[in-house]
Amino acid sequence: MRLVTYQADHGPGVGVVEGESVTLVLDIDMLSVIEQGPAGLERARTAAGPRLALASLTLLAPIPNPRRNILCIGMNYAAHDAESLIARGRPVKMPEIPLFFTKATTAVNSPYGDIPFDAAVSDKIDWEVELAVVIGKAGKNISRHNALDHVFGYTVLNDVTARDMQDAYGGQFFKGKSLDGAAPMGPWIVTRDEIPTRTLSPCAVG
Repeated sequence: MRLVTYQADHGPGVGVVEGESVTLVLDIDMLSVIEQGPAGLERARTAAGPRLALASLTLLAPIPNPRRNILCIGMNYAAHDAESLIARGRPVKMPEIPLFFTKATTAVNSPYGDIPFDAAVSDKIDWEVELAVVIGKAGKNISRHNALDHVFGYTVLNDVTARDMQDAYGGQFFKGKSLDGAAPMGPWIVTRDEIPTRTLSPCAVG
């Protein structure tokens, strides 16, 4: 399924995308759908709410208000990282292990939302399109074999970064990547069952 969050009169609502239309899943938000696991998915799959044209809805980020910061893994795509470092006039030096950092929840933006720009804050705004993995089940010390059991689905996230802030004072990743509106997300979550597992490497980026 493809699940969207849209702006309703009462607040954010959930819908199931089918072609160019959306069936509304009434009286539930996306975090609740995720937390309910299979029952939440079944509720969405069998929703009998009104069907509206996708183009008529104002889409929000699929998860407008995450409960935790967005966990990111950087420096894990060597060719892109080398290109980025060269563009910024920095030596190409890859870390031995991936770099973990987070983006604040206040950075989340709608998929088509304007990204705020203030040259007094930063004039070195960059962006990177990322695959965002939506974790649906908590866990700890999860084996690679079982990793995908904890995945609810996938969406797209634009990792907008103030490069000058990121590079300042030894590397301020959190500050440089957490400006307001610096994480456009969506337009929808594709549930895990829609993606053949052989095409994905297990990971825990969310």
